[in-house]
Amino acid sequence: MSRLIRTNCVVSAVILFATVALAEPVKEPPRDSASPGTTRKFNVKTYPIPLLFRVGAFDFDFGISQSMTLGLSVYKFSYHDPKQALDLAVPATGVRLNYYFNGKRISDGYYCSASIHGISAQITGSTVFQGQSINLKGEAKAGMLGLMLGHHWVWDSGFNMTLGAGLYSFNTEPEATLTGTVPSTRTSIAQVVDVPVIKATIPWLEVGVGWAF
Repeated sequence: MSRLIRTNCVVSAVILFATVALAEPVKEPPRDSASPGTTRKFNVKTYPIPLLFRVGAFDFDFGISQSMTLGLSVYKFSYHDPKQALDLAVPATGVRLNYYFNGKRISDGYYCSASIHGISAQITGSTVFQGQSINLKGEAKAGMLGLMLGHHWVWDSGFNMTLGAGLYSFNTEPEATLTGTVPSTRTSIAQVVDVPVIKATIPWLEVGVGWAF
């Protein structure tokens, strides 16, 4: 009888332990659960706020160390100057360096970044010379420097978001020379036009969404 009682107690204890184990809620993995064992190499990112103003902004970052990424940064927008009847297509291409304070690139945590862009605005317009309409085109140069501080959130899927603030400094040339060809004589003409001058340092809000892999 005592052996039967001991056997029943052991079986009951096993059943109780199994019931408790099965009843214990499964802990969900953290949002960036892949981070401790996975080091992401690349991140493709865009910025929604500039898109609201018809400015395309994209970054392609790749890891250069455990805590830093270096990337190609591209901005693109168009501008029409009604006063001078000029159209400007403005691509800005540069590089951006990101440093992650937690020592792990493209992961949850704070980051700082520095960027530099060169701008080569393609300008088109028209003028009237000796009764003939002549199409003109030229180029204007500018530069842009940026410093940012923000926070990065990364999900298991690779989807990620950044929120940061900082400063951008702009410096544009005041003039550009446009050239064209007179149709009747095939001679070239040149016209100097004013370019919207921007020499300022302004605060900048950065909201980015991307995919890391």
